[in-house]
Amino acid sequence: MTAADPPVILIIEDEAMVLIDLAEMFREAGYRAVMAGNLAAGRQLARRYRDSLAGVCIDITLPDGRADALVDEIAAQSPQARILICSARPGEEIECRALGEGRARLLSKPFRSEDALRFMAGP
Repeated sequence: MTAADPPVILIIEDEAMVLIDLAEMFREAGYRAVMAGNLAAGRQLARRYRDSLAGVCIDITLPDGRADALVDEIAAQSPQARILICSARPGEEIECRALGEGRARLLSKPFRSEDALRFMAGP
């Protein structure tokens, strides 16, 4: 990644319309959106972009399993990445260290685009 390259956001979401909407939102904000529709593809892309990930927007419940462990993997391999965990189930039990350590944030669906963009932009 060069200084001119946009920051990379990995979006892992199984609902196609939500995935497309999130990608468009991040692109309009100046990010390069990389998309995955399940855990396996998300894990592969997280490894591929490990050094250049600025952020991750991940649905906690995906067709091939829960993303708790993947969130922790990404937090460990890409400490620079801001991780936004999305859940359609308020009060859902999420078991990942990154959330407890403050390295990830939980947003309930539906959420406002401003909240996601503000989180990705950092403090």
